[in-house]
Amino acid sequence: MFNALDIPIYYYLIAIGLGVAAGLWRKRWIDGILASYLFIVFAATLLARKLGVKTGFTPELFWSWKRQDLRAQIYANIVMFILVGFLLEYKIGWKCIPAATMISVFIEIVQLITKRGLFEFDDIIHNTLGAFIGYLIVILLKILGITCQKIRQAEGIK
Repeated sequence: MFNALDIPIYYYLIAIGLGVAAGLWRKRWIDGILASYLFIVFAATLLARKLGVKTGFTPELFWSWKRQDLRAQIYANIVMFILVGFLLEYKIGWKCIPAATMISVFIEIVQLITKRGLFEFDDIIHNTLGAFIGYLIVILLKILGITCQKIRQAEGIK
């Protein structure tokens, strides 16, 4: 399960450095936040994991939902990717969903190859669901923003 305390402090420092560099290089704050957050996701799912713990491949779909002890991990996977979908939507629109799915597939493959986790289709589904929720939040904010903007214009408020 994702636990911020399991990640060594130097990973956070690297993430901040990456974020600042990406933000300055691309001259967009969202690029910096995205670079920082993706590094933290990779740190939590790959770098900070111990070698050989819970390795292998689980092809069964939704097997994790049958186990009560994994519910927190399921929710953590969903929540972890909400910000990914949210930030990617601003950069690439609806393509944030397949992009987040590919990020999740990459993580699962690297976990399998490096023996730093269990390759599960459930994780890919949960991460993609989280990204979709992040995408929907942005769409909702855009709709509300447009609606509020129209109301302000109609009332003559700037």
